[in-house]
Amino acid sequence: GHTYSRNAPYILQDLTQSNEPFVPFLREMGFRAYIGIPLRYGGRTLGTICLFRKEVYYPRPGEIALLQSMAQEVAVALENARLYQQAQEALAEAERLYQIGRALSQARSYTEVLEVLRTQTPLGEGALNISLNFFNRPWNEPEDIPEWSIVAARWTRLPMERLAPRYPLRQFPTAKLLTPNEPFIIYDVATDPRLDEQTRRLYSERFQAQSTAFFPLVVGGRWIGYINPIYEKRREFSEEDLHYLQGAIAQASVALENLILLERSRRGAEVERTVREIAAELLKAPRTADALQTAARMLAQAVGVSHAQVHLLGSWRPQNALSQNSTEEEETDERG
Repeated sequence: GHTYSRNAPYILQDLTQSNEPFVPFLREMGFRAYIGIPLRYGGRTLGTICLFRKEVYYPRPGEIALLQSMAQEVAVALENARLYQQAQEALAEAERLYQIGRALSQARSYTEVLEVLRTQTPLGEGALNISLNFFNRPWNEPEDIPEWSIVAARWTRLPMERLAPRYPLRQFPTAKLLTPNEPFIIYDVATDPRLDEQTRRLYSERFQAQSTAFFPLVVGGRWIGYINPIYEKRREFSEEDLHYLQGAIAQASVALENLILLERSRRGAEVERTVREIAAELLKAPRTADALQTAARMLAQAVGVSHAQVHLLGSWRPQNALSQNSTEEEETDERG
């Protein structure tokens, strides 16, 4: 410690003449002298070379300078090894992210995206529940909290009756602490003072969680939701874990953006096809009432509802305005 703090050689030629607190320990081990040489590189002290003698030490001319020169070589070797290790770790992380990117690029659903994150990142280690949540609209301003957090995909070991398909964000004041720039991590749900009581009850009682986290999903510069892992035991993320997870979730956001665009395109194509089909069927209808019945039936089928109604106003309204449900039961609405 003395060598490290002084950044200079520290020599105790005769331990019997020293009052340093560590000397009794060295003497018990049979040593009589101590030489400490700092390992210096780039203006930083990396550590210390400690030498011990069982006799009183009388340095020969140039001996300390030689030890310092040797320490310098050791420091250079240590720094090179550290840089090499960092480079290897960076390459390994880049390779892992590449493999995750490949898996995410092959995902064809939100569930598959979530499964890649669960199985190929630290996110799934010890998880009780992991959900991929979208806001009902992008969260653009900090104070303009979206109304709903909607579960788009979920992996869970919880009973389904404890879960909901969506959650009203504004009823949970802790939601104000979420940001699009960094994850919000709660290591101890029961004691974290940042949690409001409603959020605490939801996670500690309903979800039986001890730790949880919210990793933001940002797509095309828009904050659209988050990944929410829940852990039944205390879960701590190392700095390396967080760095890696943020990289993986950034790639997942790209995959999600592609899926969102694909879904919009598919919906647009379905709408166009439905419109064409309805128009074709309407042209075949001999009477207005038949046309209304056909339109109601096809609209109900297209949007997956149990009941649809089509009404005409004014001079275009027939004697009976027809409604049609998805089971093709014809009903009559005779309101004035």
